[in-house]
Amino acid sequence: MVVVVVVVMIMMMIGTDTSCRQLFKDCKILTITSLYVFEVLCFLKKYKSSVQKSKQVHYHNTMTNMDLRIKSCNTNLYKKKSVINMGIRLYNKVPIHIKKLEEYKSYKRELKSFLINHAFYSIEEFLCY
Repeated sequence: MVVVVVVVMIMMMIGTDTSCRQLFKDCKILTITSLYVFEVLCFLKKYKSSVQKSKQVHYHNTMTNMDLRIKSCNTNLYKKKSVINMGIRLYNKVPIHIKKLEEYKSYKRELKSFLINHAFYSIEEFLCY
């Protein structure tokens, strides 16, 4: 991440005391974290038919019925580090208007726009959004 920030600072000819968050937004560049989130969510969008939605478990009309269910597992390592479970955790934090998009290209475009506009520096920051 530091290398990317330094490169952006050199490209934009700014000092080291300036925050790069706005520069990422202005240049429409994804941060490393946002790029990771983008790739994982695009992967999950393609293969989410194998993942169970909340509305398939219960039929109540709730705010989270578009969310995906995290797969049960026996180890904490799998629970925290697997691409599928991390992808589900990330997907459940995506705004509802993006989740509702069925067409893959529209989903990618809106997701990328969302990630560029927020320039997340960490997964925790994304999950707390």
